[in-house]
Amino acid sequence: MKLIPLNKIVTILLFSLALTGHCQNIDYRGFPEWSFGKKDSTEYYLYTPPSAGKGKALPLMLFLHGCCGTDYHATLRNTVDPPVRLWHNFGDNTQANPMYILSAKTSRGWRQHFRNLKAAIDNLIAKNLVDPQRIYISGFSMGSAGTWQFIEAYPDYFAAAIAMGMD
Repeated sequence: MKLIPLNKIVTILLFSLALTGHCQNIDYRGFPEWSFGKKDSTEYYLYTPPSAGKGKALPLMLFLHGCCGTDYHATLRNTVDPPVRLWHNFGDNTQANPMYILSAKTSRGWRQHFRNLKAAIDNLIAKNLVDPQRIYISGFSMGSAGTWQFIEAYPDYFAAAIAMGMD
């Protein structure tokens, strides 16, 4: 039987504790700026920056999560997840560049939600809250495939797209 050196055990334990401590700092309670929305079967959360509605239309980022899930029910945990944090400093509840973030939920694929998500964004545009020239889309894995499919369905709708982690 080969024994593991004590220094390796200590290193593994310290790393595990650090990782556990870091994961516990993730706040999924959400801030008041996150509001629940639903259009037909599509559930989503919308982040509204504190500077919204002050006479200037802001950009919007639509984020599509990766696989999978068992239903379409949106919760803060499954929609406001770490990839969305690319556009928001959750610890301080700030953004370097204020923008709306719309993050929906699905169980398999995104096509069935395109019309509803676009309608939610179009509603914000109609209220002069979102700049139609600065609508962005991004997704990870299955959401990345959804990003490509969404821009194929609406080729002139988005200013830019970021597809991450897709085969």
